[in-house]
Amino acid sequence: MSAFNPSEAVTFDLAFGHVHLDGAPSRVMVPADALLQLCQAAGAGESADLAHAIGEALGRRVAVRMAVGNDERLAAVRSAGLDAVVEQLAGELALIGMGALSAERWGKALVLVIDQSPFGEAGDDFLAEVLQAAVHALVETAQSRLVPLAREGVRVRFLVVSGQAVEAVRSRLARGDHWGSVIAALHPGGPTS
Repeated sequence: MSAFNPSEAVTFDLAFGHVHLDGAPSRVMVPADALLQLCQAAGAGESADLAHAIGEALGRRVAVRMAVGNDERLAAVRSAGLDAVVEQLAGELALIGMGALSAERWGKALVLVIDQSPFGEAGDDFLAEVLQAAVHALVETAQSRLVPLAREGVRVRFLVVSGQAVEAVRSRLARGDHWGSVIAALHPGGPTS
């Protein structure tokens, strides 16, 4: 799989006043703070629905791009490897202005990192939903969840966990456990209290 190539990914049709992303139907460019205010006013359920729509579109675009010449998108994504998938997804997120994505491995734990989110801390839950929907679209499963793990300045980390571990992670974070110890507790032989 080649590196993410943004050339001609975004086109502006000034005659009709349209913006297109990767040949998809028209897109709208809006200020990040206005989008966040809309989500907050709409409520958690509606905000999650919007985030899922955005994330699913991102994940589908990556899966289709990775499956060029291969009818099986899921197989293409899985065979590409984590680094290639993250690079492609990072490019998609950057194109829509949601920050710079990278991934960290902590033992068997996967942490997705967003630097420079335009939403700030108030948008961390929204970003978690976007990333979660993108991951689900890429691997065609709804088992994984993304939990905001820690924010350090302009960097926010999201832990990718199975549905069963979500509450344990949230509980530990709510009681003030450091995110490193939360990750350690997920590993066999890690702290359990």
